[in-house]
Amino acid sequence: MITAKEFKPTSEMLAAARAVFVAMACVETVKPVVRGYQQKILDEMKPVSKMTGLVITEPGLSYQMADRDFGVYHARCNEARKVAGLHVDSDEYCPLLVAKELLRKARRVLVDVMEPVTKIKADNLYVMPTAKCNEFVELTLKLLAPYLKTGG
Repeated sequence: MITAKEFKPTSEMLAAARAVFVAMACVETVKPVVRGYQQKILDEMKPVSKMTGLVITEPGLSYQMADRDFGVYHARCNEARKVAGLHVDSDEYCPLLVAKELLRKARRVLVDVMEPVTKIKADNLYVMPTAKCNEFVELTLKLLAPYLKTGG
């Protein structure tokens, strides 16, 4: 078992932690912009859920729209995305989902590079409840953060 005094992070560990912090910042920067225009468009359209028959009021439930409504919603979101100055590689992509995917990948790299210390493989971690995965990544970041501040 490695003690706190013996722990020396590798450059790969520090780079992985930095990547997670950058990806987290990206999600938090993009999220209010995307959720803002999505909510405004939903409020204006008042689309009805094909599952419940109720008006969809949450962007996370947009998958419940009829195909025709979703086409309109998606087109309007793309226009709003462009006005907001958010870039994605394809009009099919949502900037928030792209940012969340980058964060997911960065977290996985962090777990992988920390395996020699934690003895936890990413494949094993990601079958656990989300809250436990989040707690593990948060603890890992807390371990590495002081080394980022001092430059390693």
